Amino acid sequence: MKASNTSDETSKYALPASSLGNKIAFKSSKSVTSQTPIPAPTEIQIRQMTRSELDLCLQWAANEGWNPGLHDAEIFWVTDPQGFFVAEQDGQIIGTGSMVYYSPNLFFLGLFIVPPNLRGNGIGREMFSHWQSHMQQRLELADDQSPKIGMDGVLAMQPFYKQGGFRLEHQQTRHSIMTGAWTKLNPNESVCTRDVAELPFEQVLEFDRLHFGVRRSTFLRQWLQPKDGWTRCVVGADGQITALGTIRRATKGWRIGPLFATGREAADLLLRDLCNRVNQLRSDVVYLDVPQANSDAVALVKKYQMSPEFTCGRMYCGPAPTLPWQQIFGVTSLELG
Repeated sequence: MKASNTSDETSKYALPASSLGNKIAFKSSKSVTSQTPIPAPTEIQIRQMTRSELDLCLQWAANEGWNPGLHDAEIFWVTDPQGFFVAEQDGQIIGTGSMVYYSPNLFFLGLFIVPPNLRGNGIGREMFSHWQSHMQQRLELADDQSPKIGMDGVLAMQPFYKQGGFRLEHQQTRHSIMTGAWTKLNPNESVCTRDVAELPFEQVLEFDRLHFGVRRSTFLRQWLQPKDGWTRCVVGADGQITALGTIRRATKGWRIGPLFATGREAADLLLRDLCNRVNQLRSDVVYLDVPQANSDAVALVKKYQMSPEFTCGRMYCGPAPTLPWQQIFGVTSLELG
């Protein structure tokens, strides 16, 4: 598409222009007198993140209680090194964000973090506006397509994102549970799951595409082989995948995602299989991000009396991909979709 057409497409999703970039002041450790000139802060600069800064970003995410996986930074970076950015002022990082590029017209926003002591100064708005120019630089649209931009927004920030052109698809809630006797499989069940490495990658990739909307092969090659965790599948008699799930060690306990299944029975089996593998090491807490749009998933967490932790909303700017939410029992990642 020509540059002029790209601008026309993306302008539909523009945020209001912000002029808050030079309104942030920092306290000085030096005493200030009436004769001491106070230097004005420089404008906020938004630039691409370095690999080491992504570690800092995920530490901030852990501080927020988002509980990233221990090895998420490595996978995120390989997926899209150009998709992460920082806001910087006077040599200090004052905010982070990401806009990961999955296909010619799909992006996923996440990791928008401003330290608590700097909030309320317009930094987030500056960063959130940055995705427009970033998208325009990378967009490769066919004439009959429009960009799709997804994100998972915490409840408190959803009104802000709506002002930026995003609309709520549904809420999804993180649940937790301690592993224990409930995870034990009977002998017939224990032979029903298989390691993902036993299956052709193209078959797994296609099953994921059906539940995510696009092929994300670079991401999956890393994600499905966690350094500290497992990815298992349930395969039917016809050789087709009926469930796919990954569990990985997190900052606290373990995170499951994705948990895709064609039915509740397969999801139940795979949930217990993954949690049982943790339980064989030691009893520990496991977290699952459940779309409230999936009534079977909601029933499953109630069955095992999993505890709600917090709620985010899946939001889209531009047309939302058509996904079988009734088969999505746990989203892959709140940061990358």
